[in-house]
Amino acid sequence: MSQNFTNSLRSVATQVEANEIVLLLLDGGIQSKIIKESFSPAATFSGGSLSSNYEILIQETDAENARSILKENARLFLSDVDPNHYLFSFTDQELRDVLVKNHEWSEFDVLLSEKILEDRSIAIDKKKIQEENFTTILDLSQPKKGILFWIVVGYIFAFLGGLIGLIISYTVIKVKRKLPDGTKMYEYDESTRKHATIIFIISCVVFALSLGSRILFY
Repeated sequence: MSQNFTNSLRSVATQVEANEIVLLLLDGGIQSKIIKESFSPAATFSGGSLSSNYEILIQETDAENARSILKENARLFLSDVDPNHYLFSFTDQELRDVLVKNHEWSEFDVLLSEKILEDRSIAIDKKKIQEENFTTILDLSQPKKGILFWIVVGYIFAFLGGLIGLIISYTVIKVKRKLPDGTKMYEYDESTRKHATIIFIISCVVFALSLGSRILFY
């Protein structure tokens, strides 16, 4: 029976980190899968950065247990933290931001931030933090609006040669964003994807005409 790895648990920067998590989950009886996320040329449409990460996928039914395993594993290292760990240099507000935006940090960083705040006798209003986290996730669920400059550039590429516009526009149409709960949604808003669709069609026509003329007059 094939397993359906559809839930995104975590994206990490290196293959080594990904392998460590996969082995940890396996020890807990959870199967997982690693895929490499390649950078997207569509990132330029919204001013995003280009990056490549390793994404760890699990089955939807294992999501809660997988996160519990990562959290409990992180807790084991709290008592023996390197005093030069970068989080110790964070201000109280910066540490609080780690708790609010916990989806951007590892389980260890979140737990350590909470511990440091407690050691500093800083009160943690967990209800308030949950509310702010919910608001942050709502903001993340809003699709991006493409930057006008890059949309115009897309049209220019479409008319000039077709191929570059073809690649970028197709990516803009198809690319999706991963939310903290592992679900995915379109990265760009409907208006931007409509522009990308037009650019894609123009690119196809120009590319076909260009290729046809080369064949005809070769």
